[in-house]
Amino acid sequence: GQWYDPQNKSLTCEDAFPTPNEFLQYTNQLLAPYELCDCYRSSGDVIEGIENRYFYEPEYDNFVVFLTAFGTTKPMLGRLLPQQITDLRLGEDNKKEFTSKARHEVLHREPDDGGTFAWQSTNGWPWVINHHLANLQPPPKHLVVNAGMWPSSFSLNETSRDELADSAKNNNMTLHWRTTPYNREHKIDHKHRFADKYMCEEHPTSCFDIGGWTKKANPSMFWDKFYMYEPMYRGINEDLLVRMGYPITNPINRSEYTING
Repeated sequence: GQWYDPQNKSLTCEDAFPTPNEFLQYTNQLLAPYELCDCYRSSGDVIEGIENRYFYEPEYDNFVVFLTAFGTTKPMLGRLLPQQITDLRLGEDNKKEFTSKARHEVLHREPDDGGTFAWQSTNGWPWVINHHLANLQPPPKHLVVNAGMWPSSFSLNETSRDELADSAKNNNMTLHWRTTPYNREHKIDHKHRFADKYMCEEHPTSCFDIGGWTKKANPSMFWDKFYMYEPMYRGINEDLLVRMGYPITNPINRSEYTING
């Protein structure tokens, strides 16, 4: 494989595009023919849409799933069941890629019947793990989660944290709780800090702490208060791959993107 070329528009910088749908279309085309994006925006508000991405690269047999969650107070939604995703990937001629027809039929299509979805989480993230991710073919071996800036129960509710860890374990997935990076002002909102603090204390082997070096990120590496430019995310992904047991060749020189080395 290869790392993303930072000369391209950022996969994480949605504000670089005139509209949210243009961001979704560009990034989906950039990953074609290997990604199926169950994505749409019904308005300019990111919460009024979904972004579920399924990427399969056949040469190395890599299946990567990205599901957007707006905290735990809003249900996660999707228009494709696991078997449908498998069928769209394989197709009648058993191709191991998502055809342009399959991507076109899903991308940007509004939900049918005024908001009917194929699946909807009923008890938060554990439901998605147990009923959606675990039924994908192949199911994920690793589960990377981050509470981010959205309201969640992880700061205050120990049961929520335990249920998340148990769901991953019961489905043979290695959990990586990725802590929230520091913002451009080298701060973390207090409510996010507690979710990371408690999860890392109670489930230390699952704690993927990226705070150490992102705290020193040069402010010029941010395109707004919270989100960074490349290669900052490459650095995070290098750390993640090492956690998963994969060696990294030619890592980035982090001193070029941080203050005080």
